[in-house]
Amino acid sequence: MIIIACLLACMVFSCDYAPKTLAISQKSQGLLAQIGLPENYFPCEVGNEWTYDIKIGSKYPLYRNITKWPLGDGEISYLNCGYLAIMETEKVQNPKLILKVKQKAEKQGPLEYPNGYEIEIIQDDIGIYRDAEQVFWCISKSGRYQVIEVVTYPSFRSPARSGQWGSWDNGNGYTMKLLMFGESPGIMISIESHSPAKLYFNGPAGNNKLEFIRIYEKTNDDDNDLPTKKTAGEHLDSAFTEKLLYEKGKGLESLVQMMGDEFLMSWSLSSFK
Repeated sequence: MIIIACLLACMVFSCDYAPKTLAISQKSQGLLAQIGLPENYFPCEVGNEWTYDIKIGSKYPLYRNITKWPLGDGEISYLNCGYLAIMETEKVQNPKLILKVKQKAEKQGPLEYPNGYEIEIIQDDIGIYRDAEQVFWCISKSGRYQVIEVVTYPSFRSPARSGQWGSWDNGNGYTMKLLMFGESPGIMISIESHSPAKLYFNGPAGNNKLEFIRIYEKTNDDDNDLPTKKTAGEHLDSAFTEKLLYEKGKGLESLVQMMGDEFLMSWSLSSFK
């Protein structure tokens, strides 16, 4: 795992990112009326359950996030990069991820959204939510519609930072990830000034579907620092993307993680109830 310490201020910014597949006319009110409201693509009621079949490519899939830990009156933030898939000896034949809306939550880690839900991780065969204490979905319906996932971590478990005398015990840590938002196609948003990922709305993708692309930029900009030959763990620094497809009435239908042209991982919705 690569860990970089930094102090961050939380903010939201957006920028236009020229879409490759959408004409400007698709931003019209007619299109918006046709595709419906953003919340139609993210159903979230207590008891809802999603089952995903997972496929792994020739290389382990990646995760990259910023974990924040309390420090005095502020926070200290760590950029975490690592592999998602578990060890070869622990792999299962047909890995799955099963998520369920457990209950409404008035407080979601550091956030207090009026529409918050605690998510139960029923099955997680490749460690997507490894070491998580609680998982929340925070939904904002005022202003821009957006959904943020908050994952909290206990201070005595990875990826908590360690001190000279053992584990960090100054309070629980957390990560935040933007899952989707309501906007015109061609908008890209990040929820933090130094977020490792930006979420780009590519627009409608077939009947009753919306496509988002999560973009993770390369963490090491100095190519001279990289070895001339491939070494274990080198692609942890690499840029990669996740294409997200949301279906009306079902939520996330699929996720495909790619590093350039190389396939790393996919999730495919096999059951929603």
